[in-house]
Amino acid sequence: MTIYTERTICKPIVKEDFSNLIDMYLEPDSNKYIEPFRGKTSRYFYYFLNKKLVQNKISIEFWIVRSKNTNEILGTINLNKVEAIGHHHLGCHLKRKHWNQGYASELLIKFIQYGFDEKGLEKIYGLVDKNNLVSKKIFKKGGLRYQYNKRILNSMVEVHCIENQQKK
Repeated sequence: MTIYTERTICKPIVKEDFSNLIDMYLEPDSNKYIEPFRGKTSRYFYYFLNKKLVQNKISIEFWIVRSKNTNEILGTINLNKVEAIGHHHLGCHLKRKHWNQGYASELLIKFIQYGFDEKGLEKIYGLVDKNNLVSKKIFKKGGLRYQYNKRILNSMVEVHCIENQQKK
């Protein structure tokens, strides 16, 4: 399955993407606001990506994001069930050189639509570190609103949510 935005192509990850994604995860400040990823090694991320590959065989929830124009890997986007909150979470992780170019907003809006229209979700959640002002701004732009704080994997996060208006 392929999902397109104005500037991107999103496909389920494959093993051939791992090297580029591990390089992204190891970039300085890449995980500044993702406590469980801080200080991890390439071996950890290889294991993490393998788990996502296996999960995608059951339900596609983790995608590689590429530029339509160049086919360059920009990052990842996920729409997956997080047991700690019991709902689907939407997240985006981009290579540093693609920050502040509107990709995250573009992807967020498209995957909210996908979650509601194709997966039939009633609500979509976003988890964000309270100090990650950029991600909170992107969530707000996409219609997600702050709900509450929750400790997940030893990290305190803000939980934001958008409801499917057609399911109300």
